[in-house]
Amino acid sequence: MIRLLPGLLFLLALVTPVHAQTIQWGDLVGATVLQSDGSTIPVALVGDPSPAFHFEIGSFGSFVPDDTNTALWKDFWKIFDAADFTGPTDNFFQGSVDMLSGQVSSSPDANPTDTFAAGEQGYIWIYNDLDPVPTAEWVLITNDGSDVPGRGPAWTFPAFDDQTSLILDWRTDTATTPIYGGLNDTTGPGERTDSSTVFDLQTHTFVPEPDSAFLLGLGAFLIFLRRGVRKIDCYRPGGTR
Repeated sequence: MIRLLPGLLFLLALVTPVHAQTIQWGDLVGATVLQSDGSTIPVALVGDPSPAFHFEIGSFGSFVPDDTNTALWKDFWKIFDAADFTGPTDNFFQGSVDMLSGQVSSSPDANPTDTFAAGEQGYIWIYNDLDPVPTAEWVLITNDGSDVPGRGPAWTFPAFDDQTSLILDWRTDTATTPIYGGLNDTTGPGERTDSSTVFDLQTHTFVPEPDSAFLLGLGAFLIFLRRGVRKIDCYRPGGTR
């Protein structure tokens, strides 16, 4: 019996259910996924040293992202999983990932030290640059629990051993809110030059900041204008030289 014990324990492990929560996420085959100028997003592959875009699911922890604090997003972003994007052929991306013991992700694309507390808000973020520069293209979406018919429950990370729902489905068609960019024909914050009204996802960009030459020129013009006003005032009736 002692010799048989290791084998019996191994068999028991095989039949014992694993307590893990699975999240399936992505979009629908044939979805319309556009950039801010209306062009389609090119193929993006996980593992490419310089992918055109990143397709990720994750959390900002207790930080709440909006269009006024975009410079801080990269400091709080925690990747739970990443996915390939097939590009213009069928505009499809998807992933399947588990919540493991310790509230960590099973994905090799996640930081193994990042934890995702039960109840943290989940997001899908598509971007080509983590910094909000004029060339950056972003779309950030979530389901925040808004009462939108057919959109299902909010995207919140589960507890590792919560077996009330074995598979969570976070798809673009069940998202409710574009934090940045466009979602399901709704234009959210950000800049775009395209006038499309039909899309599943659309990245938006940022307003270019004035360059130093422009600011110097503007300053010189204001100084010149101020001196001109003073000169005119000197010669008006009652004015002093």
